[in-house]
Amino acid sequence: MDTGQTPKTTPKLFARQATGLVRAVPQRASLIFNFIPAHPAFVLSAGVFFAFSLFPGGNFILALALDIPLVLAFAYSYGLLASMLPRTGGDYMFVTRVLHPAVGVVSSTCWMVSLFLSNAFFATAFIKVGLAPGFSIIGLLAKSPTWVSWGHTLATNTTSEFVVGTIMFLLAAGMMVAGWHLTLRLQAIVFGITVVGIVLCGLIALFTSRGTFIHNFNHFAAPYTHQTNTYAATIATAAVKNLLGGDALLRRSRTPDIMADAAHVIFTQDAKTFTGRFLIDDTLLYEHGVTDFEKYRVDRQAELAPDFFVPDFISPPPGVKLAARMD
Repeated sequence: MDTGQTPKTTPKLFARQATGLVRAVPQRASLIFNFIPAHPAFVLSAGVFFAFSLFPGGNFILALALDIPLVLAFAYSYGLLASMLPRTGGDYMFVTRVLHPAVGVVSSTCWMVSLFLSNAFFATAFIKVGLAPGFSIIGLLAKSPTWVSWGHTLATNTTSEFVVGTIMFLLAAGMMVAGWHLTLRLQAIVFGITVVGIVLCGLIALFTSRGTFIHNFNHFAAPYTHQTNTYAATIATAAVKNLLGGDALLRRSRTPDIMADAAHVIFTQDAKTFTGRFLIDDTLLYEHGVTDFEKYRVDRQAELAPDFFVPDFISPPPGVKLAARMD
């Protein structure tokens, strides 16, 4: 009997139809591709070396504790969007569907500009902290002044930096043009080399004591720096340059050689009588016959900066002139 009512229908489960696309990237290559941004090498270079050089004395653990919740929230949001919307089109698809197509265009443009700037930064960083020190280390190990000169040129010459950075861009573009197979193969090779290097460095750091490392470092550096404790000198120089006053104060300072000479004087004294004294390096050396303190200057054209830890009532040796103290 017809009651005039429309029969109820069970709603169908929506299922996205196949697009005809096929998987072009193997699962292992996809895993490597997505793991690279979080590779330990990036964490060490960006999170430790770069961050600590910009913010000396910073608390890296606290920074991670503050940053991880934000990263997880960002990743969770992307996961929800990827499960609801087509992933083809990336951020443009997400922004246009959620907000507006015009906003998607602006967002994609800003994203493209940021990629260009970040690529330029990473190219510069790779040259400054990768190629330049690498060439110098190879030159020192192989006793090749040519390699050392190349490393110095890359580290100081902006034209060389621009040329090498441009070559890197062209090589990356050539890899992409050559096709996914070549790109993924090279990616896997470089990834493997990096992982092996990180593991070896980790094992060396794990089974080598701090004292052994300092001894080996000083033994290696002694023929080039002509110092008995290059490790301490390097730390002291970095502290002045990065913490106290940068290059300007470094030019107004003395080299670590004056401390080495003063320490030698102390170690050659009779411990029974030479004890309980407050010593200043230049005053001590002057008492033992040193009169030429210009040889210890980093830059003889710059005024010698007064030492913050030396009281005003202690005068420098004759002939040593200090700049006025800034109160």
